[in-house]
Amino acid sequence: MTGLIDEIGQYRHGGVGVMSGDRVVHMAPPANQVQRLMRELLQWLAEGNEHPLIQSSVFHYEFEFIHPFAVGNGRMGRLWQTLILSQWNPIFSTSL
Repeated sequence: MTGLIDEIGQYRHGGVGVMSGDRVVHMAPPANQVQRLMRELLQWLAEGNEHPLIQSSVFHYEFEFIHPFAVGNGRMGRLWQTLILSQWNPIFSTSL
């Protein structure tokens, strides 16, 4: 990512949204809320006792809603979902 974006490894500093053509389909929360929202989400994950299928689904949805990074949110969301599921059942960490 070096040279492609300025915010490598950092939460985003500006507004982002998801577009479908010229239409905004999701406007993420303001950048000044990202750190708090991510802290709360990670705390929920650490303290929760929901079934891992529920945890992974809720985490993925909330992560994508927050959209904490300028780019790469989809990849990171899928990575987190895989991590949560693979800690529950090793079949999710097996390469196909």
